Amino acid sequence: MYQNAQYGDGFDFQDYPEQQQPQNTEEEGSQQPPASGSVLSQEDFDSLIKTVQLLRISQLRYIVQKFAIPASGNKTKLLGLVIQIFHNLRYDPVLVQIYQEINNLLAQQDAPFSSPSLTSSSIELSQPNPEYIPSFNLCIIINFEASVFGPLLAKPGRSANKFRFTTPPAVRPTIVTFLFYNGNPQPFSIQFELNGIPFEISKDDSQPAPIDVTAVLSQPGIENVLDIKAVNCAVPIMIQLFQYEYVGLRACIHQICGNIDISKEQPMVKTNTCAHHNGFSLVQYLSSALSTGHWFCPVCGADASLQNLIVLQSVPVPNSPPQQQASQQLTPPQQQPVQQANQQQAPVQPQMQQVMMSPQPPAIPSESIFGIQTGDFFQASLIDQMDWDSF
Repeated sequence: MYQNAQYGDGFDFQDYPEQQQPQNTEEEGSQQPPASGSVLSQEDFDSLIKTVQLLRISQLRYIVQKFAIPASGNKTKLLGLVIQIFHNLRYDPVLVQIYQEINNLLAQQDAPFSSPSLTSSSIELSQPNPEYIPSFNLCIIINFEASVFGPLLAKPGRSANKFRFTTPPAVRPTIVTFLFYNGNPQPFSIQFELNGIPFEISKDDSQPAPIDVTAVLSQPGIENVLDIKAVNCAVPIMIQLFQYEYVGLRACIHQICGNIDISKEQPMVKTNTCAHHNGFSLVQYLSSALSTGHWFCPVCGADASLQNLIVLQSVPVPNSPPQQQASQQLTPPQQQPVQQANQQQAPVQPQMQQVMMSPQPPAIPSESIFGIQTGDFFQASLIDQMDWDSF
């Protein structure tokens, strides 16, 4: 058995010299697949390399798991490793089985996929648990008193179930929300259908956003069918449908920095763990973080979740009116003015106003967007509905 440091144990990565290639005994023009125990013809091998790229990430992971292929990562990385391993196994009979399994999956590509190699438990209708809250995000206010259905508890491993519920009389925007212990998101995947419309979240999504299902809900009084095909998770998670309200990014910035004109002033922030004195633009940072899901300081790479941000000052936007050219201090709502950082006195740390130092601040009024579960509302993100033009 050849030990390969990149792929690990489990495969016989022998070099196959040219003279060891099997003779093609198939009659010319024959379209019959290779017999079990033989190896793939060159035509079939080329087809294997093409068809494996057509798999969804859940299907690709199923192939990796079923055939114990030593590879992992997001879809791009995983696919590259799998193809490279296929080339190393060019004349191994196992490729015949893999090729047949991939063709079987592609034949059912239109149907929702769940890995048959895993045993399933049943997702259960549960009671609300205050220790399970959505991860902290922006621009959506969830009304925890307006639960449409749930919570559903998915246990570690693979689970599935089907549920029926009716829509409340008041039709309002509704999302499927994922709740984690202490609001700490963990990788998971889910495939489900709501009234026949399929939805899917991959484990590669480190910050899974809520899913807006308003358009697929039935009219009030008519039954909805929630068919959860598969949830795969390492820790328990809860799934719940809530009514919500969308607030613009402008309102989010105002809650952090006060009532400023972002067309003239550019708020500058940093994190409470940054060693550097210079800040970075809050507006540009939010634009990047919401689109990429990476909440890290662009200067030093520190954790730049909103609860770790510190407001420094504002600087004028280029080409703003002359009266706006001087740096202006930010006055966060109901807070003392922030002292301007003295750039010529490096040893002296400027006094700074911290935004949400604690990951679980006390409950606040429902009109604020920075609530947690102990209050009436909680923030969550739905990036697809971000209205950047509202600036």
